[in-house]
Amino acid sequence: MANSKHIKQLKQGTDVWNQWRQKHSIAMPDFNSGYCRSYQLAGAYLANSDFHGNDLLTANLSRAHLEQADLSNASLRKADVSGAYLQQANLLQTDAQEANLNRADLTHASLIEANLTKAHFIETNLSHAILIKTTLTRASLIRAKLYETDCTGASLQGADLSGADLRGTNFSGADLRDARFTGASLDQVIFDNANLQGADFSGASFGDECPKPYLVDINNQYSIPRHRLPESRKPVANHRHTATHTNLRLLSPEGMDHHPNTVLVEGFNVSQG
Repeated sequence: MANSKHIKQLKQGTDVWNQWRQKHSIAMPDFNSGYCRSYQLAGAYLANSDFHGNDLLTANLSRAHLEQADLSNASLRKADVSGAYLQQANLLQTDAQEANLNRADLTHASLIEANLTKAHFIETNLSHAILIKTTLTRASLIRAKLYETDCTGASLQGADLSGADLRGTNFSGADLRDARFTGASLDQVIFDNANLQGADFSGASFGDECPKPYLVDINNQYSIPRHRLPESRKPVANHRHTATHTNLRLLSPEGMDHHPNTVLVEGFNVSQG
């Protein structure tokens, strides 16, 4: 249970809380299973705090310091966490549906099995974060940074990753149906056993090592680059082509030389402009 003294001070807002914590040198504030709904805590110093199971619905945590905080099983639904510092924070099974996490720093954070449906992560840093089996359905990750992020088994159906930095991201077994990757950086991305039906990769960048978009189906069916399609196989003008195969990964031009009997992975949208 939460420490009643800690809750009392926190309820009075950022200035009172920051002064009180500094004066009493509280190393790990205890808000476990407390009720902090709609608290106004913008800029609050809450690093290492225990918010496990706390109700933070619609709370204002913008620019708050939550480094290494425990927010597991907490409710952050519709909370404002924009610009907050959440490096190495624990958000295991956190409910943050429709929360605003724009421009927050979540590097090395754990969001395993969190529910982030319709959450906002515009220009958010999620590099090296763990999003295993995380729900990001219809989430906005426009220009977000997910460098070497683990999204194994995550659900990103209808998510918008336009312009996102996804270099080295692991999407193995992820649900990426109807996701938007327009203009995203996809160097060394892993799509093993991912569902890419309806995904849009228009204008995506595949890295210097693969200047043209080569795609390979790991079930021994290999694609040929779109710019070399014979006229009879080229897509109809103005028709939006999307992924229909699921087990895809990028393959360099050198790798294609080892697979001369290539076949087209039909309809995959990899247009570069």
